[in-house]
Amino acid sequence: MVDYAEEADFVRGKRRKKRLSPHEINERRQARNAARTEDEWYALARDVVYRQLAMSDRSEKQLRDALARRDVPEAISEATIKKFRDSGLIDDSKYALAFVRLRAVEKSTSRRKLREELRNRGISGQLAEQALAQVTDTDEYNSAVELVRKKMRASARLEPDVARRRIYGALARRGFSSETIRKAMECAHTDAESDYL
Repeated sequence: MVDYAEEADFVRGKRRKKRLSPHEINERRQARNAARTEDEWYALARDVVYRQLAMSDRSEKQLRDALARRDVPEAISEATIKKFRDSGLIDDSKYALAFVRLRAVEKSTSRRKLREELRNRGISGQLAEQALAQVTDTDEYNSAVELVRKKMRASARLEPDVARRRIYGALARRGFSSETIRKAMECAHTDAESDYL
């Protein structure tokens, strides 16, 4: 049977939207970009940065990437970021400190994983090390123990070997060293046994 509604402009009383191909989308974007004046580019760059910062703090690299996704010319992008940096709205050192503090507490993440995440956000070297200095070995160990306890409760119905393997994998993905994982698992296992006595 032939479905005539398939070819109709109206389906169930609504006009069907024409879907654009990726090529058409790219052509429209290029035409829009070519029509923009320099003032419009500055306004767009400023709006993009304000929107990004309204969601949460961002590093300079993250903002550059957001501007590049919107095809903002590099000179305008750099000038906009410089203005925001000079006004104090963009500060990579402040961002790194807050990021490490938040992730170490909320996500139970190791320093190695935090260093990698900072590098992905464009913060490395001395700034990253200063931020990572907030997390001590004791903090990292305590975080690992808490994560092991949480995972032990969640995997209480599993076979002991399966649970141990899954917990070990979860901590390894968060960047903890094998030595820290082993010690944290021993500590949590000892605590669990003492709770039953």
